[in-house]
Amino acid sequence: MQRAQDEALQAYLDQMSTLLIERNLRGSEEASEVRTLARTRTLTVLKRLDPSRKPAVLQFLQEAELVQSSGDSAPIIELAGADLGGADLSESHLSGANLREADLSGADLLLVHLREAILVGADLRAVDLRAADLSTADLTEVNLTGADLREADLRSALAITKRAVRATSLLSRRCHHALRRKIQGLVPRQRG
Repeated sequence: MQRAQDEALQAYLDQMSTLLIERNLRGSEEASEVRTLARTRTLTVLKRLDPSRKPAVLQFLQEAELVQSSGDSAPIIELAGADLGGADLSESHLSGANLREADLSGADLLLVHLREAILVGADLRAVDLRAADLSTADLTEVNLTGADLREADLRSALAITKRAVRATSLLSRRCHHALRRKIQGLVPRQRG
């Protein structure tokens, strides 16, 4: 089993290296065949790999600058629908990544950078998001049941709902009150 996992990971890395070097993945057009192929291979390998090997895929994608948006450009590979459940992605740099409807349940996202990420409909049940940067992330319809958001930066995050706040059992008192004010549209009163 481990050998098959290692071989699948190595085959993926070899294929992606070929797409980068020989097919100019980084310089390709947005809806090009090479981008579609890279995304399909990425989603397929993430579904096949166990959680302990998924961080290697993410590290490769991050270092190759394929999953982060830059300026007005969308990420080269979108991780929408990706299976990242249970993976240790702590300290990953996924700012601007498209993780729409991704399965991140049970993942370790401690200190992860998800600024401006698209997390619409993502499964974040029982996720460790302590001290994560979720500022300006789109959290529309995200499942945060049992998520640990202590010290997470949720400034200007989109679509934080009362239901989402109730579902998160581990919020710092300060974070919980800040979210409650945001939801209610209240602004702290200025003193004299």
